Amino acid sequence: MKKILIYFFVIFGITYSFSPLFSIYHKIGNYNSGGRTLSLDVKDEIIYTIKNTGLIEILDVNDPEQPQLIGSCQIPNAILGGGNQIIVVDSLAFVLTFSNGIQIVNISNPIEPQIIGSYNYNNAKDLIISSNYAYIAGYNKLYILDISEILNPLLMSDIYGELCDITLSDNIIYGVHNSSPNNLRIIDVSDPTNPELLSNFNLPIYSPGGIEFKDFITFIAYGGLLWSINVGNPSNPIMLDTLDITNHTKRIIIEENKAIITNSTSGFEVIDITDPSNMSIVSFYDTPGLAEQVKVNGEIAFIADCYSGLQIVDINNPLIPPLINRIQTYNKANGIDINDNYLYICDGYAGLNIVDISDLQNPEICGFYPINGLGDANTVDILNDIAYFCTGYPICSVKFIDVSDPQNPYLLDEYLNTGMWSTVGCVNNSYAFVGSDNANLLIFDETDLISEYFAIGEIYGLTATEQFCFLAEGENGIEIVDISNVNNPTLSGNFDTNGFAHNIAFNNNMIFISDGEEGIQIIDVSEPQNPIQITTLKPNYNSEIIAKALIIENKLIFIDKEWNEMFVYNIEDPFNPVFESSSKWNTSTKEVLYLNDILFSADIYYGVSIIDFSEYLSTEEYVLNPLTYNLINYPNPFNPETTISFSIIEDSIIELSIFNIKGQKVKQLISYIRQLPEGQHSVVWDGKDDNNKPVGSGIYFYQLRIDGNSKAINKMILMK
Repeated sequence: MKKILIYFFVIFGITYSFSPLFSIYHKIGNYNSGGRTLSLDVKDEIIYTIKNTGLIEILDVNDPEQPQLIGSCQIPNAILGGGNQIIVVDSLAFVLTFSNGIQIVNISNPIEPQIIGSYNYNNAKDLIISSNYAYIAGYNKLYILDISEILNPLLMSDIYGELCDITLSDNIIYGVHNSSPNNLRIIDVSDPTNPELLSNFNLPIYSPGGIEFKDFITFIAYGGLLWSINVGNPSNPIMLDTLDITNHTKRIIIEENKAIITNSTSGFEVIDITDPSNMSIVSFYDTPGLAEQVKVNGEIAFIADCYSGLQIVDINNPLIPPLINRIQTYNKANGIDINDNYLYICDGYAGLNIVDISDLQNPEICGFYPINGLGDANTVDILNDIAYFCTGYPICSVKFIDVSDPQNPYLLDEYLNTGMWSTVGCVNNSYAFVGSDNANLLIFDETDLISEYFAIGEIYGLTATEQFCFLAEGENGIEIVDISNVNNPTLSGNFDTNGFAHNIAFNNNMIFISDGEEGIQIIDVSEPQNPIQITTLKPNYNSEIIAKALIIENKLIFIDKEWNEMFVYNIEDPFNPVFESSSKWNTSTKEVLYLNDILFSADIYYGVSIIDFSEYLSTEEYVLNPLTYNLINYPNPFNPETTISFSIIEDSIIELSIFNIKGQKVKQLISYIRQLPEGQHSVVWDGKDDNNKPVGSGIYFYQLRIDGNSKAINKMILMK
């Protein structure tokens, strides 16, 4: 057993030490009209999407931050199935359906698309149009059609064998055969009347994904793996490399030396395939929904993201906050805590990692407590040299780990809890509070359970003061528990939020609730029996706030999961929070902690990021920087329009945005994808939002970002 643990530790150490610092992408736009978006294609800055209902939607993405619906049409009685795809070729779109065959749509005028015909191949898995031929991966055959007369196709030939995904290069079809055992099938179609099977290459794959071809290499993404196979000799394929990627892969595309793979549960991954014999992961991007398919146009990625609709992500020159370092975990970083110079990381199914952060430039793992997949480590808090370490399914428990010597942590005791998860949201003096999905609040004195309180609903997050414990209970809102007598906790009050309460932060008799799609709810709890809602912070129309907010002095920091964006507000007057800055980054953040101007962010895919956060908290920035960049507007106050001017000292990527007093972006004046030359610039704001609707009277902020970093912010007043 000792050898096994040492071996595991060594593997972990290697993963930690040499994992790459992944690139960071971020979302810039989206469009969702409801339903499930299953597939998309792009042509000339026009996006064509298909929904599970058979609805085709056509979007103008000339400005990717503001996609506009310009046309649509409905395929009657359509049941999407098979490949769930829309494929655009010249002035036609081909839609693969389960019940209506392959529908042909005339898109020469995208404003008025028209269905003009169909091919009777139900449940077609994939389709390639090349010259005057259509290659259809049917239910159990590959069909070759002559479509020189598009509405009168002529079947040239077929070849037996089910193919779920195909690609074509130099008259050779490369396809994946979706049965057991699965095969890479290589078919010569140089003679369309007599296709010839060149080889069957066995692969241990069991679910449909995607296949692409580049420079005599086929890349196949299936299940949780990516294969690269040399097919320079089609009759004798040679395996080059196998790379572990996330499960449930859907589609793959090749862009130069990168493979972009959609993953139904975690957005998309970018793989470096410069050397097909040694592939490596470059980046993840976690979309809000279930990514079905991705297409890339220039430096913009468009994702068909199921119920979250079309997602638009910039993949050019990744913009990152001032990153000091990154600790790549073995599994996934779910939760963190800091004690002295040590960082404690809940590493999913791996266990508890202990990292020496006395030198932030060179953090070193020094201790590890394994759980070997017997639970999913999700939260941890340190009190009096005890790590209260919570795990969820398949074993829900609270582990009490002695960390007096961080290099040699050991288990003191364990409390097994029924249910799917436990969460330790806080420690208060000498007590630890643990909530669970069984709606029970457990209070521990060191390792002894001293009392239990049964809440109204499942406990997703919690925090405590000397007298009260605040419970976030999802759709049940919040519950306030009087813990002045920890041996007999009692109900003090509750409040039903409009959204789904995930987490709670407390500051000066105010609680800040991460309320899902309803943003941040600010509640006055100075009278716990009668909580009063003060205001709501919802930066984007479709924000989703899940991770616990962070409060540093008079600053409120929270992360919008829907947009992968971090916001900083001044809450000196919590009744009137003032937006200060925001930072776009790609992160599926579970928890953030702050210590001495450093922000530690735990992320499922990126491990723990160590960020210099002084820039985001400096009030001087917002006083001095407008002068530094000559950022002014005139007239001010104004009605109905004002001119905003600024200067830059070198050619830069510029973003200029207008925010209201709640921090909600109302207008994008200059998109960050535009590069402007050095010198003085100006732009007129007409007092209208991005939907061309006039905004109301009041205070507004205009923010200048240069190369992705917040550089200046100023205030103006619209008076009507």
